[in-house]
Amino acid sequence: MKSVLLKTLLRKRIHDRVRGGHKLSRYLTRNMDSIPIRIDSHPPLYVDLRSLDEHAVQLFIADPLPAINHEKSLTELFNRVIRPTDVVFDVGANLGLHTLTFARLAKDVVAFEPNPSLTPNLRKTIANLKMATLCDV
Repeated sequence: MKSVLLKTLLRKRIHDRVRGGHKLSRYLTRNMDSIPIRIDSHPPLYVDLRSLDEHAVQLFIADPLPAINHEKSLTELFNRVIRPTDVVFDVGANLGLHTLTFARLAKDVVAFEPNPSLTPNLRKTIANLKMATLCDV
């Protein structure tokens, strides 16, 4: 119930448009530091909604996703260039969307993320990928 209500409020951008909306949205997301986003044919991607980061909010609203729709032209390039024997370094892995793509295409993925606020959820996302490793920076 809370999730449906929150998605509706965020979809209508109450946190930007209504006086007190940001405070209400922050209150509703205060314990949502690790939310799994379901993406078809991929392990879950974990996001932190507490900061109301636009990218995390959009992923939460769209959950479940039929595919990774992040930077389509890059994803198409990755699909053409990366071979099953490659080792891919994801420098600045952020939430791990490209890491999920790389894990399907390459032999191994080594992810790096210097932002300490992103690493707990990235670590959870990567824990579900057998051929991926997160290196602390």
